[in-house]
Parts: sequence; structure tokens; C-alpha cells
Amino acid sequence: MTGLQARTDGRLSTAPARLRQVSWRTDGAVPLFLFAAYPVWWALGLGELIWPIAGFFMGIALLRAGRATAPLSFGLYIAFVLAVITSGVMLEEPSNILAWGIRLGQYVAVGLIIPYVLTFRHVLSPRFLIRAMGFFWLGIVAGGWLGLLLGDFTFTSPFALILPAGVESNEFVSTVVNPSFADIETFLGFESRRPKAPFPYTNGWGAATGLMWPFILLDARHGIGLSKRTARISLVLAIVPIIVSVNRGLWLSIVIALGYAALLFVGRGQGRAVLQLLMGGLVVLIFVALSPLGDLFVDRLNTGHSDAQRSSLVSETIAEMPNSPLIGFGGPRAVAEGGPPLGSHGQVWIVLFSHGVLGAVTYFGFLLAMYARTQRFTSEIGLWAHVIVFTSIVQALFYGHVPQQLGIVMAMIAIALVDRHHPEVLG
Repeated sequence: MTGLQARTDGRLSTAPARLRQVSWRTDGAVPLFLFAAYPVWWALGLGELIWPIAGFFMGIALLRAGRATAPLSFGLYIAFVLAVITSGVMLEEPSNILAWGIRLGQYVAVGLIIPYVLTFRHVLSPRFLIRAMGFFWLGIVAGGWLGLLLGDFTFTSPFALILPAGVESNEFVSTVVNPSFADIETFLGFESRRPKAPFPYTNGWGAATGLMWPFILLDARHGIGLSKRTARISLVLAIVPIIVSVNRGLWLSIVIALGYAALLFVGRGQGRAVLQLLMGGLVVLIFVALSPLGDLFVDRLNTGHSDAQRSSLVSETIAEMPNSPLIGFGGPRAVAEGGPPLGSHGQVWIVLFSHGVLGAVTYFGFLLAMYARTQRFTSEIGLWAHVIVFTSIVQALFYGHVPQQLGIVMAMIAIALVDRHHPEVLG
């Protein structure tokens, strides 16, 4: 990326007039290419690689433009990417270099979403991005229902057919290129289908759902991306897979987002919006309580499955970190007795273990800076985007965010920055 532009007072710079001449067909289609079509890439076995590919096209577009628009605090994210690069020297196994390289490409790609959207805001309406995110949400809801209906049905993707056998033997690679719709769990005493399509893991589906659903409330109220009817129907349809997923992190994310949004509406003197949120939440609670979903919900709350394992994993991760505190280990590390690797199950632990204190300070420093900057929203679009930034920071304690979930967060940051600095573009 060349010519990163930001005014010294922290405001966004103005993109050159010639950017208005750039064709949306080449430089404006990435949000559709990436978010709206993501379920297609998942089915093709490209769910992880599509982010670096999209990043390549965004980078080329920014190079063609000759400059990039971003806030000064974006420099923290650039510093984080440098920390990721530096941490690569700590990789112990040559086989880990591929995973590290893909992760680095993903971090670069999702970061480019912000300057890309801000730079091309005159030729790429942020509303187009909002619409693409709406279609992404529909894919998430559809994946949730397919998980309930098809269970752990697995199929071989086209990409898997062209991979060398040695590459596909890697457990993570195999999971990505042989997509499955759900995981079957029995920790409640019976089989439970936990949706994960179009993501590799159930927690990925839960994290993305928890980040996306607040923004769809915007469409349910105003029909900005999806139509009001489509958004409302999709939110109702999402209730069943959300509960059946028995994903407490997802449930907590929804409660946090709803409560924080209510506080923001109170601060703006929008009592009607608060009442709508409360009434909607009450209707959902009554529906869940009066249906078989209520028993499932209570059973999950009373079952501390994975709590001990998570606690032990965090303790072991922290105990290992002093061996490379500044730059980390380049990525998660497998444990001798099997089980989840050290430095997983939460973006906080992923960043701290893999990229050290330098990575954690720059990564979360950037997110906190974006949280502070997006607080000054001018419309309800910016409000809900800000809510998602806040929710992502809380989620980082128990969910990983790379790449799909962090891509959502970066898109919302970009939308919120446009709302604050260039509200006229949102119309």
C-alpha cells in the first residue's frame, strides 16, 4: 500500500477526484466478491484462502489509485502486521510456515478493508458494502439451518481434488477443504447438532452470528441493506439455530450487544428504540421459554462442558508465554497429550501467544482506538457498527476472530468511519 494519507489532526484525508473515475466493476466489486459470495468460497474449499486473494485485489486497486485513505490510528494495525512478521522467526517446524503465511495474508487482507472502503467511498457506496454484509448474514442463517437438517454431513470440495495428498493430510487443511455442516455433540446426554456452515468450526459460526445479528436489526428497522421484511424473517429464522447451537459465547454476545445498544439509544434520547429492543427481546424469550428450546437453553446453562478444559488451556498458555514474551511463537503450538493447541480459544490468547506483547499491544490498541473513534457516530448506521466493534472486543476473550470474524469487524469499522467523517456518502 503506498501513500497512506491522514491529516495530523486525526481526520481522514480526502480522496483525489480522479478516484471518481474508477470503475466499480474492477475496484468496487470486492465486498460482493468477498462477503456476499463467501458461502460459495466455503463450498469450493477456499474459505480460508479467499481472504488473501481478496486482499491482493484490494491492494492492486489501492496501488492503481495512487494513495490510500485511513485514520492515523491505522498505523497501530500496520505495526501489528509487522509484529506478526517478526514472530515468524520463532516457528519451530517447517510445516508451520504455511499456516503462518496464510494467517499473515489474512491479517493483511482484512486490514486492507478499511483503507479500501474509505478510499473508494465515492465510487463504491458504503451502502453497497452494507448490502453485501446482509447477503453474508443470509448465508450464515442458511448454514445454521443446513447444519440442523444435515448434521455432520461432509463433502469433498473441488479445491480438495487438486491438493497433493500430503497437504490434505494436515488436520486443519482437511477441515477447510472437506466442508461439514455441523458438529455432533453429546455432552448434554443426547445428540446435539451444532451448526458451523459456512465456517470450519462451530465457534466460528457462533462468533460471526454474534457479530452480524446486531447490524441486521438496522435493516429490520430501516431496510438499508436487506429489505425490512427479509431482515425480520431472517432474524426470526436465526433463533432456532442460535439456541440449538448451545453456544454460550454467542448468547452472551447477543445480550452484550443488545444491552450496549440500549444504553446508546438512551444517551441519544431515543426511548422508542429502547422500547423496541426490549419488546423484541421479551418476545424472543417468551418464544424460547414456551418451546422445547427452553429446556435446551437451561440444560446448556447448567452444563459446564469445556469450562475446565478452557481454564487449563489458558493456564498452560500463560505459563509458556515467558519463554518468548515480546514476539510470541509465531502461531499456536500443539501439546504432547493432544487436545487444543496452546494459544487458541480466544483472540486474546491467540495474539498474546502467537505474536507476544508487541502483537497484543498493537492489535488491541488499534481496536480500542477504533472503539473510541467510532463512538462519535452521526446516524444509526454508525451506532450499530460501533456496537459491533464493542462486541468484538468482548468476544476476543473466548472467540478467535481470524479471518472471517475480523473481516466483519473491519468492514463495520470502515462503515462507522464513513458515517462519522463522510455521512453524505451514506445518503
